[in-house]
Amino acid sequence: MKKTWMHWLRAAVVGAGLLFGALAVGHSAQAATGSTVGTVNYVQNYGIALYEQPGAHVLNKFLKTGTRWQVFAGAAAGNDYYFNLGGKQYMSGKYFDIQNESSTQALRAVGRVKYVPGYSIAIWTKATSGQKPVPGRKLLHNSAWRVNRRQVVNGHVWYELGTNQWIDGTYFYLTSEQSRGTKQYATAPEDLVKPGNNSGNNNNGGSVTPPSTAHPDSQTVYVAASGKKYHFITNCVGLSNADKGKLRTMTLAQARAKGYTQCNLEK
Repeated sequence: MKKTWMHWLRAAVVGAGLLFGALAVGHSAQAATGSTVGTVNYVQNYGIALYEQPGAHVLNKFLKTGTRWQVFAGAAAGNDYYFNLGGKQYMSGKYFDIQNESSTQALRAVGRVKYVPGYSIAIWTKATSGQKPVPGRKLLHNSAWRVNRRQVVNGHVWYELGTNQWIDGTYFYLTSEQSRGTKQYATAPEDLVKPGNNSGNNNNGGSVTPPSTAHPDSQTVYVAASGKKYHFITNCVGLSNADKGKLRTMTLAQARAKGYTQCNLEK
């Protein structure tokens, strides 16, 4: 690895474009069987804004890096693809990794190794497990490195730190970012969100509902401590300011009987 990349780096200024503040919407999703789930990818502790429409009308709502969300549909706009997370809530594919996705993406960023204090981790010649490690090269825990490319292999993230020098994204996180390019997908993104294309489990809590135009009276809904709206999913943007620990559950019939109406963002 080039010596110029081996020194400690100060956090770079967050680049222009679709790079937004640190506050993000809370709870992430737990995938229903057969559903499509994606993960927000950006700088640690920061979030990415949602759009009301693909590529248009930015909402004042942010989804935090590392949170997982169910995907209902998607649409292309310009050179990007936008995934629908329910209602009028769209996330740019540049910052959202679908579960079984394979893609490559230019990236100018800085990140740190997260391993075991006092220990180092190997880097690899290619962005996939089972390849040869770079001879004599290991990166110390918490050391900082520049990144010039990002690759997703069947849903698993890798970062390129130099020519044929890749680190597993499990052991690396971004601390700052200047820019990133549009993803080059191995499979068309619209094919990634077809029902049954993937199924996954999320360990971060919360719940989601598979896409449906009709909901039985017995279906569970979620109600905040204040307000008069019910929600089918706990990761709805309409609950972004609610205390997730105080959400109440009831059946759809009970909610309607008590005067609650469906959140407009889920229609």
